[in-house]
Amino acid sequence: LAGAIEAGIRASLDGRVALQVLQEEHGLHSLRVACEDKVAEDFETCSQHPDFGKLGASQLARILRREDLAISREEEVVNAIFTWNKVSKDGHAYLGILLQNVHFHSLSIENLLRLGHTTLSGQSGDDLHREVEDALTFRKRTQSPGTFQSKRRCLQHWSPFLGASTEASGREVLPFPCESL
Repeated sequence: LAGAIEAGIRASLDGRVALQVLQEEHGLHSLRVACEDKVAEDFETCSQHPDFGKLGASQLARILRREDLAISREEEVVNAIFTWNKVSKDGHAYLGILLQNVHFHSLSIENLLRLGHTTLSGQSGDDLHREVEDALTFRKRTQSPGTFQSKRRCLQHWSPFLGASTEASGREVLPFPCESL
């Protein structure tokens, strides 16, 4: 019976339902994994839902760590973390840990500068400012204006053996596996 109920929930799973199921304390591990998959797949919409703030810090960190997190820009991750921080009862205690899941080098320079002016107390504020400074230094050292292209995970774009498309919109994709590099 539990399997049939779980299958029914999976069949009708959307971001809203996934967020609600993730709040439950039951032990349906495979259903929780399916819900995390759904939230990662529809992250930008889910992060705007009121139930997003009810996720536990470890659940949110697990979702943010995913390589398949569907976001248009890394700024969406930062916005989601700060949104969660505002409404979560544990927000400030875990902010520094969650910020470790942000790819600061992928943020625009303008947004890095805005984050650099953000006032946070304690270790989280120190961690944020250090990450911002590191990213700004990296960007100034390695990028010329107008050439930066943000990618959540870029390894998969390098070789078809790592999951890259051979139809790489104007970019050359390496035709050989990494072992031969």
